Amino acid sequence: MAQATTRGPQGLNGDRIKRPLLQLERLEDRWVPAVLTVDPVKAGTFHSIGAALTAAADGDTVQVNPGTYTESVTIAKNNITLDGNIATINAPDAAHNPLTVTGKGDVIKGFTVDAKGAQAGVLVTGPLASAVVHGLTISNANIGVVISNSASAQVDTSIINNNVSAGIKVDQAARGVKVLDTKLDHNGQGVFVLNSSNVTVSRNTITNSAESGILLTSVTVSTVDSNILTGNKTGIVLTSSFGNSVSNNHLLQQGERHRPGRQQFQQPDQQPGLAQRRQGHLPARLEQQPAPRRAGALQHSGGHLHQGWEQQLPQRRLQRRQQR
Repeated sequence: MAQATTRGPQGLNGDRIKRPLLQLERLEDRWVPAVLTVDPVKAGTFHSIGAALTAAADGDTVQVNPGTYTESVTIAKNNITLDGNIATINAPDAAHNPLTVTGKGDVIKGFTVDAKGAQAGVLVTGPLASAVVHGLTISNANIGVVISNSASAQVDTSIINNNVSAGIKVDQAARGVKVLDTKLDHNGQGVFVLNSSNVTVSRNTITNSAESGILLTSVTVSTVDSNILTGNKTGIVLTSSFGNSVSNNHLLQQGERHRPGRQQFQQPDQQPGLAQRRQGHLPARLEQQPAPRRAGALQHSGGHLHQGWEQQLPQRRLQRRQQR
């Protein structure tokens, strides 16, 4: 910043007082994020979400006014906020996903998504892709949310229901994924994590899954905690997975084998824990839902079970009968 002088008012001796004059240098070009509005009918707005995303620059917000939009859109730019404001996105057909994210740091919030039989309601994919999926209702897809190809995402405070294969699928070494505070109901699998690590599944309510509430296959260093699972065929299943923390989950009325307070945790088509012990994996620590004490029911004081506890139960009953 340069300075100059200018002559001001006269002083007591009649001389002019010299005051500094500031000369502003030209600032470099600066970019200011914009808000682009989408409305089905309002003049002066974009009439489709796709058109607004095409016009947007990195960091912009696309504000979608209430209405129903039949589109298949991709967010390829970075740090875009797509705010649905209770708008509905319908897939145009089963061959096109309604929402795809390949950009970095994007946020999608506030939409109802009807996938109309498409492969995914929301797809986050690619090694550079990362997104927050917040406050969405997603239904009628093969999989509600797919996070794949080394992408990163957080799904939170959403409702994901009536999807054929899974509510959420994390696949192909997706990194640092979080599924938090979300309700998943009447999906094939509730949450299915495959070939991934550092995944957190916490504080979700998972109900009425046709298969497992939570299924982890070839998963490492991940956390499953404080979830409520009710009415699923099986509760939590781990296969070929190790180094994970599974605790403080509440499981009720899983499948036909349910007993009050019983932890439904098993390997598919095997006795619980058998596959992991054969592969030398450490047993996961599980939280048991408290149950009324009754004859023949397994009781414990610490609230933690190892995966193979069911194998020991028949033998213990036999020993008690022999002692009598």
